[in-house]
Amino acid sequence: MRFKERKFGSWLVVLLLAAAPAAYGLGVPAGSGSGEAPDASVMDPTVPQPITVGFDHVCGLTPQGDVHCWGGNRAGQLGAPGEADVELEPLQVTGGIAFERVSAGQLRTCGVAGGEAYCWGSNQFGGLGDGGDENRAEPGPVAGGLSFTAVSAGTRHACGLTDGGEIHCWGVNRQGQLGDGTTENRDTPTPVASDLSFTAVSAGLEHTCALTDGGEAYCWGSNHAGQVGAGERSASRPEPTAVAGDLTFETLSAGYNVTCGLTAAGEAYCWGVNHTGAVGDGEDELRTEPTAVVGGHTFQTVSVGYLHVCGITQAGETYCWGLNSRGQLGDGTRNNRNEPTPVTGDVSFEHVSAGGYHTCGVTAGGEAHCWGRDLSQGIGGDTDSDVLEPAATAEGITFGMP
Repeated sequence: MRFKERKFGSWLVVLLLAAAPAAYGLGVPAGSGSGEAPDASVMDPTVPQPITVGFDHVCGLTPQGDVHCWGGNRAGQLGAPGEADVELEPLQVTGGIAFERVSAGQLRTCGVAGGEAYCWGSNQFGGLGDGGDENRAEPGPVAGGLSFTAVSAGTRHACGLTDGGEIHCWGVNRQGQLGDGTTENRDTPTPVASDLSFTAVSAGLEHTCALTDGGEAYCWGSNHAGQVGAGERSASRPEPTAVAGDLTFETLSAGYNVTCGLTAAGEAYCWGVNHTGAVGDGEDELRTEPTAVVGGHTFQTVSVGYLHVCGITQAGETYCWGLNSRGQLGDGTRNNRNEPTPVTGDVSFEHVSAGGYHTCGVTAGGEAHCWGRDLSQGIGGDTDSDVLEPAATAEGITFGMP
């Protein structure tokens, strides 16, 4: 079956987030978790996370560096050759590569192993960064011979962070999301137009955000919803633009026209589109600069997906907010939330990633739990199969950081 890549307008993030970074969770006021709470500090964005949720697929990393993926596979984004459009059982990514990082986007996945970036899945608009346009159902190296420490897969673009603090991006660039000062698509890694030294990068829908070694946030790409955070709605920004305000951040996550960051004190700030409550400020007005998430929580990490956000607090509790049409907030309902709401259940998570209409978490013991849209269903599919609170997934596989 041939696929047609959908625009995030009907979708997500990612990533993303994926990916963009991942978020993490538990549900305590709604039930005391049995696992130990994670360390009470903001998670280092340079440390890989073992779970990543894209639009309609999920990938997990094991302590041995193996990657297992499940969900949508129309473009080969699971990394294991096959004919099924959907795989509900985890497939191990082929190639025998020991990965240190993995990031799921819309119809593609990328990872880093030994300093080399690999991508697989859809290669439309050069999204795999290999200089070609053929889809690939198994990992292939990104062109250029660069040494990467991290990679983030967005909707139809991806960005990698080199060990020298430079960011190189590839794929779709019509909104300037590659940050090279143009709107030309690139099928190989292209340097972001900046002399700044970066420590983290997160690719979203049509914008990208990064942190400098001083904690300053910069974003570029589409800004029609204020997601660049420069204090105004405007045309796209094709080069890194400083986020407004005097805040410095420890970590950032870019998703579907929404961006969130954490300060060193664990305070969460978000900006961008807010009609579903994704900014988490108790309102529904669009925000063009960092706005404090209400509730008085201090977080270790946040992960932005498609109009929803999840974060793990320094007390080891998981909260989500924003769009909840498919149960992706994990609170047992389908009600949107404009402020952090605890995930239900008695499972405690160390890591969580928000994706399309789906969220997954990993416990201290390496067990994966997911909630939200059944990955076998389309966006308008059978909502009766949605999972409204965390449910064990990928049983028998232990996920964790290499």
